[in-house]
Amino acid sequence: MMSEFLPQHLADWVMNANDPLATAVICGDGSCSYQQLADGARSLAAALPPLSAENPRCVLIMKKSIAALQATLGVLSLGGCYVPLDAAYPAERLRPILATLQPAAVVVDAQTEAVVGPLATALGLPMVNMDAPQSCWSESKPPLQQPLAAILHTSGSTGQPKSVHIGAAQIEAFTGWVAEAFTPAPGDRLLNHAPLAFDLTFLDLFAVFRSGATLLLTRENEASSGARLNQICLDQQATHWHSTPTSLRLLLAHDEQARYPAMRTVLFAGEPMPGELLTKLIALFPNAEFYNIYGSSETNDTFCYHCPKTPLSGTVPLGYPLAYTEWLLLDEHQQPVTDEREGELWVHCPTLMTGYGEEALNRQVFRQFAGKRFFCTRDRVRIDGSGMFHFLGRSDWIVKLNGFRVDLLDVEQNALRCGWLDEAVAFVTERDGERHLEMAVYGAAVQSMLQLRQHLARYLPPYALPRRYHVHSTPLAKNSNGKLCRRSVGMKVNQSFGQS
Repeated sequence: MMSEFLPQHLADWVMNANDPLATAVICGDGSCSYQQLADGARSLAAALPPLSAENPRCVLIMKKSIAALQATLGVLSLGGCYVPLDAAYPAERLRPILATLQPAAVVVDAQTEAVVGPLATALGLPMVNMDAPQSCWSESKPPLQQPLAAILHTSGSTGQPKSVHIGAAQIEAFTGWVAEAFTPAPGDRLLNHAPLAFDLTFLDLFAVFRSGATLLLTRENEASSGARLNQICLDQQATHWHSTPTSLRLLLAHDEQARYPAMRTVLFAGEPMPGELLTKLIALFPNAEFYNIYGSSETNDTFCYHCPKTPLSGTVPLGYPLAYTEWLLLDEHQQPVTDEREGELWVHCPTLMTGYGEEALNRQVFRQFAGKRFFCTRDRVRIDGSGMFHFLGRSDWIVKLNGFRVDLLDVEQNALRCGWLDEAVAFVTERDGERHLEMAVYGAAVQSMLQLRQHLARYLPPYALPRRYHVHSTPLAKNSNGKLCRRSVGMKVNQSFGQS
């Protein structure tokens, strides 16, 4: 018998809740108690085919809903590993993932069955529809004794899905920090914004259920609407917010004069937060404390910054390492830096993933130092005199143009400093055999591109100034995680150029 923390122990926070009648989830016009959430999980568990330690994986392809949470908990209650995939993925993106995973079952709902059903049939995979009750496969299914709780898929910088394997013990360690740092409690209401296939939901789901609080689950159409998010915050008296900075912009774009006095904690993660944006957000939430929490799908959160409520320019710092985080700065030869206070960040922590699904990828990102396994974040950071960490950019956001190194994030952040842009994405195009730096921008108060170029010229060297600017009348393309998608924006501009 394994004594470590196992997937079924995550489900126990709901299945054995201290107050079964307390509201666990509110989604749209529906809600459910902890008891009802547990009952739905048990029904799904009964409908699943037998899982094994060799194949504990169940893929979930469902719209955001209470049923999707019940499916997640049902798999975990059996000691299984849940694999959430975005329901918006096209069939050709789902096919290779399913073929590689060969899960014990694929769980769908009435909205996703039409796309997923033919794929599951072609691959010979059992399928369970949460909206169509099925008979039990067996009377008794004792929980497995295996550690893997979740597999997430992230494209990273290559566009190719990478499977990130995460153990139950890693989620338990992370939610333990959340419980200590932000003290969620019964009666609190956390607004979930991220898709269920995104790593931000580990905090949303498991920290909430661990504490007996209530989850405000936003559906896809609500998560993209500032008006609907505003309504949810006010109607449901949300006390905690957790999203990317880009998602927080939706509230500002809807109504800069709105106020949310019930909000006590605003957590943002996943991408750099411009100080100018944070300054505007502080006014929206007059009673809230703001935190920049930094990490990745592979490590979960490893640094945190408690933001002061004063005007801030530049990018919000990463802050200080969490108590469980050990770190190294490495140079371009992957050797620890000594005198310098700048380098590529590597981390070791109890929240670190068990690994990618491909061993070749693991060899690229893991190294042993002093007998401990460190992960390469590919983020370049600087440590100031007080020991605070500052984000400088991604190693894979560096491009070379005419022999010069240009950091795309540096260009974008300086563009946003002008104060009248909401979004900016820098990217490289190839035209007539030459590589050019270009920029797409969006903002309700967009001024002339000549003024933007003059603004950038104050902060950037000539070689880092975009050659062309593309003004958009609607927000720029986002990926399924709500982040600005440089690849999609660049491809759209290139396609338009090719057709002109």
